[in-house]
Amino acid sequence: MKKLLLAWLLCIPAVLFAQEDPKYLAGAVPEVDGKVVFSLDLAVDDQDKAAVYQHMKNWAEDVCKRPDVIDNKSRIVIENEASGEIGVTCEEYMVFSSGLGLDRTRIFYNLRINCDAGLAKIRIQNIHYLYDENRNGGTRYNAEEIITDKECLTKDKTKMYKQLAKFRKKTIDMKDNLFDSASKAFGFQQTNQARKIEPAVVQKAEEPKAVEAAPVQQVTAAPVNVQKNEEPAKKAEEPKPAKRTHIAPDLSKVEVKDTVSFTVQEGSALYELLEKTGKATLTIISENGTAQVLQFQKASSIKSADGKSCTFTGELSK
Repeated sequence: MKKLLLAWLLCIPAVLFAQEDPKYLAGAVPEVDGKVVFSLDLAVDDQDKAAVYQHMKNWAEDVCKRPDVIDNKSRIVIENEASGEIGVTCEEYMVFSSGLGLDRTRIFYNLRINCDAGLAKIRIQNIHYLYDENRNGGTRYNAEEIITDKECLTKDKTKMYKQLAKFRKKTIDMKDNLFDSASKAFGFQQTNQARKIEPAVVQKAEEPKAVEAAPVQQVTAAPVNVQKNEEPAKKAEEPKPAKRTHIAPDLSKVEVKDTVSFTVQEGSALYELLEKTGKATLTIISENGTAQVLQFQKASSIKSADGKSCTFTGELSK
């Protein structure tokens, strides 16, 4: 039944494509190990672990009371203040249209929250849907079947299949609303304000030495050199960062979960890897010849104005 419905959705030329805001196109639905996972890391200055946990618990309770929640079925299932972990199961209605006829789906998802001093990590995962319940009890879909780049976008990544686009767009909108409300739980007015984590700067040296990306696919990246940066000048308009980290020239001194930024050329193997998976294994050679294999986990990325390069920010760890 599911295959027949998808085939029907994709075979009608008159409704084949939807042209939408670029925010819904390539890269808008990230995957981790083949599963759709939306992630937000909130850096919160001057908040200890207990305070972060309490803010996030209050927020999780509010999520369970949202207007679209079905019969109080959303609930907190994990509360562990010692480990800083909170787990929530959510079930709510997602309305596509309510004009001549009501078009909606149930959406199910899990919230996993990990709290630490100055940091809250939020993940939206295990997303699935129950659609068209009035017809033989409805049809179930996993997010991986209908909203990923592979399933929902055309080959050139510029358009969405129209009948799948409504699931992708509404899910992205739901994610944005959840992350914005999580930011406001700490007093931030918008998500990108709360997400701002100021790392030590990692720059290209004048004569860079090789950096190889060695993920599962064994991709070799363009050369990048990691250097110690002088302490940047403080800007009056920016808040004090929640965490300061520095990369020593001797990379054997790099601590676990140092936050770094570096720029790579768009279209390079490392760029494609980080955009697709958010993770890479880097072999970094310092100025004194010390080599070390480190793991990088992307937290955010910003493309240059000319579109030729992209600066990635994330955690570097052993």
